[in-house]
Amino acid sequence: MLWGTAGHVDHGKTTLVKALTGVDCDRLAEEKRRGITIALGFARWALPDGRVVSVVDVPGHERLVRTMLVGAAGLDAVLLVVSAEAGVMPQTREHLGACRVLGVTRGVVALTFADRVADVAAARAAVRAELADTALADAAIVPVAAPAGAGLDALAAAVARVADALPPRDLEAPCLLPVDRVFSVEGFGTVVTGSLVRGRLAVGDRVELVPRPSGVRTRDALRIKGLQSHGRAVERAEAGLRVAVNLACERALVERGAALCAPGSVHVGRVFDAEVRWLPHVGPPPRRARGLALHIGADRALADVRMDATLERGGGGTARIRLDRPVALPAGARFVLRGEPDARHGAVVGGGRVLDTAPPRKRRAAGRALLASADAAAAIELAVAEAGPRGVTPDALRRRLGVRVPDGPRRFAPAALATAEDALIAAVRAWHAARPHDPGLPLDSVGHAEVERRARADAVEGGRLVREGAFLRLPEHRAGLAEADQRLARKVLRAIGQGGLAGPTRAEIFARFPAEDARIQAVLEDLERRGRVVRAGDFLLPGREARGLRTRVARAALAGPLSVGWLKTEAGLTRRHAIPVYTWLDACGATRRDGDVRVAGSRAAQYAEEADD
Repeated sequence: MLWGTAGHVDHGKTTLVKALTGVDCDRLAEEKRRGITIALGFARWALPDGRVVSVVDVPGHERLVRTMLVGAAGLDAVLLVVSAEAGVMPQTREHLGACRVLGVTRGVVALTFADRVADVAAARAAVRAELADTALADAAIVPVAAPAGAGLDALAAAVARVADALPPRDLEAPCLLPVDRVFSVEGFGTVVTGSLVRGRLAVGDRVELVPRPSGVRTRDALRIKGLQSHGRAVERAEAGLRVAVNLACERALVERGAALCAPGSVHVGRVFDAEVRWLPHVGPPPRRARGLALHIGADRALADVRMDATLERGGGGTARIRLDRPVALPAGARFVLRGEPDARHGAVVGGGRVLDTAPPRKRRAAGRALLASADAAAAIELAVAEAGPRGVTPDALRRRLGVRVPDGPRRFAPAALATAEDALIAAVRAWHAARPHDPGLPLDSVGHAEVERRARADAVEGGRLVREGAFLRLPEHRAGLAEADQRLARKVLRAIGQGGLAGPTRAEIFARFPAEDARIQAVLEDLERRGRVVRAGDFLLPGREARGLRTRVARAALAGPLSVGWLKTEAGLTRRHAIPVYTWLDACGATRRDGDVRVAGSRAAQYAEEADD
């Protein structure tokens, strides 16, 4: 469990944490000198029932609210510290406002310095009145005197009761840890620390840090060399703990504010769709707000917020948010918005939740409203429909929307597939009209985008098109040679097939069949159109065997350069046939000549995926 302190400066947060945990969170010399917390402090607190709480001690000074917001990211609950002498103060309200928009709605109130006031009940009632319109309106208020140890057992019991009602962390989600500290340890290397807000980490795991520092282009996965939680070495860590992660990377590759995450799970961007809620003291909420500071995870950027509707005081709605620089945008993450400081409530004016980390440019307000409804199936359907013929991968859906979808092919909306299928059928019909004697539209003339390949497969499976060799035709289309020429074509095809990939030349076929040259020419053209025969220079090869060789060569070329000798061995050819075959493969795009060898051509990956005929 991850609990954070909150409250005004000098209300005794750090003293209370030390009394509860034995850990003095004021580590820095300046903190000791000034008597206030400047940096985040962390402590391990074992409750009486054995459960362990990770406590984040945050600074209360108004100039250090940014540091407080870093510590508040991912909290399960809040330990609100209010002085019985001073009562609720501006930073108390600002911290409460931040917790509200971050979704931290559970907690306990520690009424410190209770031994310094004559009427504890009155002090308690005053705090209760101030909390009436907050998420902690019904929270337990426990009077304590930390130096004397008074009230600490009651406070621990109240924390335990809240802990009983906390929902479980999502341990199966991709790991996410906002980095709030980065340093090097001699003999170990780079160490980052933060609160593990979701998922699990284990020694040996591969993780990613995003965004990378300016000028660093690589996004290679990094290996976890070691883990610690509250000074104890561990092999694994689960969400809800403070964790120090020893990474196998240079210190220069890491910046405070980055997100440590599972590779490919977090988008880095400047524009996102969000659900935004303004705090009640902001009224009326602006339809557009520029120059706000947006705090997300351990990072900060300037934001331009465009609401989709005009809101009442304390209202919420959907918005398009643009940032002044790219930041890590975990799907579903909470953020805080700060503006001009208010004497009573501080500078926190609102916040919200990331709905889509990479939204389309022209999404309408209705689309954002649908995402805010928390209907995962509807959100997926919207994103797929908006993607149109580009489609969207399951990885992109998970990264953008934070939904759980199984692995699989790129997803397309039915309308996009139907449009692509209709366009393909229209192209085949036009081909038949222009070339009625051709067997059909050559497959090489069909688009090779994934939506077009899927549309082609659907059209063939649904019987709207027929695939014959290397051609597509309408089911009703019939083309070809006269019956006598069909018999001649079968004889020619057998003769070519006898030679396999070391097929005869055109001249040899003309010489073997003493028919009129025009008839042989028509037969050969028909066999080539239908993919039954492939021409490699002057040689004629059986189409099925040639395409099978093309698939094998493409796969091999993707793995490394190929020599003429390799092809001779692979296909059982002499150099006389191997060179023309390579020339044909070059023309197809399966290979490309590079000096004395062949390397993968522009369409090698496509051919490598085809069935090996």
